[in-house]
Amino acid sequence: MRFEIRGWASAALIAASAGLAANAAAAEITWTNPGSGAWFDGTNWATGAPPTAADTALVNNGGVATAGIGQDVTLQGFGFGSTVGAGAAAEGHGIIAGNLTAQGGPRAVGALSQGDGSSAAGTLTVGGTLTGLAAVGRAVNDGPSTTAPSTATGSVVVGGDLHLNAPLVVGQALYGSGTQASGAVSVADGTLRTQGMANLGWGIGIGSGATGIGTVTASSVDTSSRALDFLVLGQAGEGGTGHGTLAIGGGDLDVANFVSIGAVTGQHRGEAAGSLTLGGTLRAQPGVGAALQVGLVTDFTFEGAGSGTAGGTLVAHGIENFSSVTIAAAALHKGVTDTASGSATIGSGGIVNTIAPGGRMWVGATDAFVINNALAGPGASVTGSASVAGDIGGYEQVAIGRVGEAGRANGRIDLSGGVLATREIEVGVVHRRPFIAVPDGVAHATGRLSVTDGEIAIDAPGRIVVGGSFSSGAAIDETSSSGTLELTRAKLRGGSLAVGYGPAAQGSLTADDSTIDVDAMLAGTDRGAASIALRDSGLRVRQAPMVIAAGDGSTGIVTASGSSISIDGSLAIAPGSVFDASRGSLSLADGTLTVGSSVEIGSFNPDSRGELSLENSIATAGGNLYVGKNANSGTLFGEAALLVDASLLTIAGDLRMDPGAAPGLEILFGVAGTERGLGGYGAIDADAARLAGRLWVDFAGLDPYTLGSSFDFDLIFAAGGFDRDFDTVGFANLAGAYVIRSYGITDVDDGQVWRVTLAAAEVPVPATMSLLLAGLLVALTRRRR
Repeated sequence: MRFEIRGWASAALIAASAGLAANAAAAEITWTNPGSGAWFDGTNWATGAPPTAADTALVNNGGVATAGIGQDVTLQGFGFGSTVGAGAAAEGHGIIAGNLTAQGGPRAVGALSQGDGSSAAGTLTVGGTLTGLAAVGRAVNDGPSTTAPSTATGSVVVGGDLHLNAPLVVGQALYGSGTQASGAVSVADGTLRTQGMANLGWGIGIGSGATGIGTVTASSVDTSSRALDFLVLGQAGEGGTGHGTLAIGGGDLDVANFVSIGAVTGQHRGEAAGSLTLGGTLRAQPGVGAALQVGLVTDFTFEGAGSGTAGGTLVAHGIENFSSVTIAAAALHKGVTDTASGSATIGSGGIVNTIAPGGRMWVGATDAFVINNALAGPGASVTGSASVAGDIGGYEQVAIGRVGEAGRANGRIDLSGGVLATREIEVGVVHRRPFIAVPDGVAHATGRLSVTDGEIAIDAPGRIVVGGSFSSGAAIDETSSSGTLELTRAKLRGGSLAVGYGPAAQGSLTADDSTIDVDAMLAGTDRGAASIALRDSGLRVRQAPMVIAAGDGSTGIVTASGSSISIDGSLAIAPGSVFDASRGSLSLADGTLTVGSSVEIGSFNPDSRGELSLENSIATAGGNLYVGKNANSGTLFGEAALLVDASLLTIAGDLRMDPGAAPGLEILFGVAGTERGLGGYGAIDADAARLAGRLWVDFAGLDPYTLGSSFDFDLIFAAGGFDRDFDTVGFANLAGAYVIRSYGITDVDDGQVWRVTLAAAEVPVPATMSLLLAGLLVALTRRRR
């Protein structure tokens, strides 16, 4: 991962925006009246005549130069409160009722350069259109060795439009501890308009070893004639402070190269805050591939270099065609105390990249540079969020809460009413490369993706990981990842879905009135943990198997109510291995489950447990259903349970329970009525059956007044018969009016059934059966944990 701030401090920006170096062919005409006077009164000027279009007008003596209504002013350049040199002081003001036009010379208000203990203060009010402005509130000291602080303040108010034909700096301070610069530009009822010129960039609120605060507000913007080369809002370095604000009511803002909102760079850090509010769309132009960064700390840092804090906010109708979008990020070496935060609130225009799809969008991401296969320090902390009311598309990857090597990252995206289309989504994921030592490092990633009335579309063969850890054997002492995916009246389609993937990874998926249609699905993998909850939703897994608690030490819990689950391939619940226990369960109530091939429940690890629970549901399996599968013909087995409560389970193949796994295997039937299957009593239809372990029958839901004198409950039907019976049988919650007259395997015309027959209480019960029921009732109570 690489983050950059490109070009804001270039020589072109500093020189062109200083507004101090006069055009060689232009004469400097100085205002001499220390009070208020008329612009066109020659006695107020040092030459005895007002400046012309070929001159530069300088008002630096504290005076106020005024031009009345209908008196337009045209100049080569101007300076109101502008000075050059150490220990200099300047103040100047201009009030132009009409239009003010500056062709190309210095255009500065409250600006100083080569300062060392200098001061500059200026104001400019233009009632009509202002053409030409370069620097407002800008202090540039002589260099890093400057000892005396300088101050610069500038304010510009424009009643009409502001035409910008040069790079613009508002609130910039360079060098000198204690140096401060503040600038403000207001175009409350007009439009910011750009005009053709090379290197046309805006820097607002920049402090390098000093404090720079800048604010620009406008009713609208028009960059159709010339896109900005770059836009920087709030940037700090070398221990400085930079705060920048740009607020524009309407119109689209075009940028050719990059936009940076709240960034800290350099070895000695600083504090930066940037804010962009735009009623229209922030749009990148075709070319090199523009980058948008909101809240960023970057570069190398060393012991004693201080901390960096960056914050950025972006509000816009839409974001278009940036090759990369990063909201809250850090990329550095060490960075022990660096923090970055960023937020974006985007309207129906969404965040889309149609010019050159294939970039990335990261929200809450931190990375650490590696030197000699080692890192130092716990890494930076970042927090990013994006609320989007439109589409997100054109990016190869969308990462939400991502850590590379070391650091802490928290990211969130809330998408409403739009489509998120990409090849890969990571939500709360840690990446660590092999053979990198991080003795005092941490890697914590937290991510949340919430989609309401929208859609997630994954391009083949893409994937979505919710809570993941890709460690590759890296040595980081403290690692965790947590991801959450929330779907509300939404769709998720395409690719593979992994929830809780990898060591110390936790993933959570909730779907409410939503549909999920994916190629493959893993819930809890390789020591990860997954929690999935479906409500009134549909889940389809088309190609690879659906695996719950896959691999050593994994946990997967899937619950569904009022939902439909369709798996074209197989279903495995806690298959595990002999090394570490896995725990997995799938619980379905008031829904349907369809599995195209086999179903496997449980593993041969002694501490593992797999469970499939059906309540008032219909389920089918296209192949065999295994309750405890002996994968290595050994004697090590965990627990496996199948619960069928007021449901019908149809198995195209065989029902198989491995005798070597008993007594860790069990099937429980719940009885809620006299109808076989849905809404009545739990039942299984299979081609053949091999039984083992324990059978439990729970009559808690049965109304004792509906049976009459006796009734048969055909719990398991096997067309090919049974080749083995259960090892133990237990019953619970049978009403006192009835007793069990008989139970076990019974021949029928088209196969065999495992049947329980109830009779009225006056029917004698064999003493041996009474004793068995009493003992098993206690065991049943203990088992239902």
